[in-house]
Amino acid sequence: MNTLAPLLRTLDYGMNRLADGLPDARRGMARRPATDIYEERDAFTVRLEAPGMDRETLKITLENGILSVRGDRTNNIADGIRMHRQEIGAGEFCRTFKLTSGIEKDRIEASYKDGLLTIRLPKAEEARTREIEIKF
Repeated sequence: MNTLAPLLRTLDYGMNRLADGLPDARRGMARRPATDIYEERDAFTVRLEAPGMDRETLKITLENGILSVRGDRTNNIADGIRMHRQEIGAGEFCRTFKLTSGIEKDRIEASYKDGLLTIRLPKAEEARTREIEIKF
């Protein structure tokens, strides 16, 4: 029997109660969606959580080596509704990322599926990693 389990449940409950008193913590999720950035041999990929977003509310721009992703998530709560808990963030957000040189700007692609916005940034040929053959 785990004697720490009741203590951990109490601590978890207390932390959740503390977070309930911080409204900005919940709204902040909409203003700073979780993002993954990874690199493959021929491209960088940016994946951003954006559930419930419409095509009209998402904007992606690239200017002076800065990739910007903007959006606006509404909560669509009807008038007269009394909320008992609201954890789904709403509001505008903007994420910016400084890109390395060597991106083929004309080949950047973006797609949205299952609440994930995926931006593929192909590397220019000169920026790709190459294996150098050693001559013997």
